[in-house]
Amino acid sequence: MKTSKIIFIAILILILVLLGALSLGLYTSNDIKIRTEQMSQINNEDVRYHVMMIINKSDETYSDAFFDGVELSAKAYNVAVETIEVEERDYLNEVVDRLDMAIYSKVDGIILHAYNDPDIIDRINQASEMGIPVINLNENLHQSKRISYVGNNRYSIGINVGKTIAELTSGRGKIAVVDQIDYENDIVKSTDLLNLGIKDVVDDYEKLEIVLTRHTEQGVLSAETIATEILEDYPEIDAIFCTDSQSTLGIVQVLIDRNRVNDFTIIGYGNDMEILDYIRRGTVIEATIITDDFSVGKASIEAFYNYKENGIVNTEYLPSVIVVNQENVSAYLKESGLEDEE
Repeated sequence: MKTSKIIFIAILILILVLLGALSLGLYTSNDIKIRTEQMSQINNEDVRYHVMMIINKSDETYSDAFFDGVELSAKAYNVAVETIEVEERDYLNEVVDRLDMAIYSKVDGIILHAYNDPDIIDRINQASEMGIPVINLNENLHQSKRISYVGNNRYSIGINVGKTIAELTSGRGKIAVVDQIDYENDIVKSTDLLNLGIKDVVDDYEKLEIVLTRHTEQGVLSAETIATEILEDYPEIDAIFCTDSQSTLGIVQVLIDRNRVNDFTIIGYGNDMEILDYIRRGTVIEATIITDDFSVGKASIEAFYNYKENGIVNTEYLPSVIVVNQENVSAYLKESGLEDEE
């Protein structure tokens, strides 16, 4: 009797597990089906292609200017774009599922915020083998079967940063780089193009060197922690470059609070009005690096369209990088229309 009861309970548990697995499978399948139907709903006689764009929601590249560029090209070439924004903390895991969904849905193309991850590279290759072209943003991934890379050239940014710091410091100083990208692979860290670009300039100056690189999550609080570390543990540092606007402003706030503004040369990132205002007033921030996000968005759709129509596409699209300082900040504000936002 006791044995029969145990068998009954075991069978009941097995049934519940099977039902749970079946429900999960149906949910996942239904989720993909719903999203596929949503893409079909935007289909009309004018739309020639459907593209799935998967991006990192936390990355500042995907600004209003970026989406303006996407929209301009999409309308010009009759491309329907479904945008999926993934949170930074979930990105590496969720993006693989999204790529599976795109492949399952047989979209015409994929535009992807890529990372150097074996699972992501595997999905890029799978898509390519199924005739779905993939355009990479963020990381080039030459080793994958992506058809093109569209994005900011980190090496070029590094060169501009190095030259700017060398000019502002007269070729003398100790530099800290605060980079929002959190690399897990030490080999990737050591060969990062941004640091290589800065180093190639710095190496020409005997008394100028990078002494600290911190990879951090994007955000003011994280930057404030790093600023405190620099002040307390690295008193020799007198120049700081940040690769996103929030980190720039977070570091600046700590320097203001500690009354240490005059002890540092700060190079920021992005066209945030607060950063530009600091530069115009000649206080705290000496310069900022501004990338052409509009062109990145525009070129990503153009790369897909050219490949689909002609089978030929540039392997790289690298928009220009602008250094805005006190000399040209007024002209930049006027040309970009940001003056009206004051």
